[in-house]
Amino acid sequence: MSESVIDLINLALNKVIDPELHKPLPELGMVKSVAFKDGIAQIEIYLTISGCPMKDRIFTEVTITRVLFRNGSSEYLLNGETT
Repeated sequence: MSESVIDLINLALNKVIDPELHKPLPELGMVKSVAFKDGIAQIEIYLTISGCPMKDRIFTEVTITRVLFRNGSSEYLLNGETT
């Protein structure tokens, strides 16, 4: 299951556009690592400059939500939408 979550995270990161360079973060080589363990995602992003003024915008552009159902199944939503 963690691989599917990592795939979802990478899909989401492709939609995060650097506000100054106008390209997706992965295309710019700004994604250092993506990991998922015990229900927690850890994403490391390189910033273009130290103290980047746009970091808050970059870090809040993507939300991934896990919806749990009573039957034990779950699904993940990317920015509130089923992927």
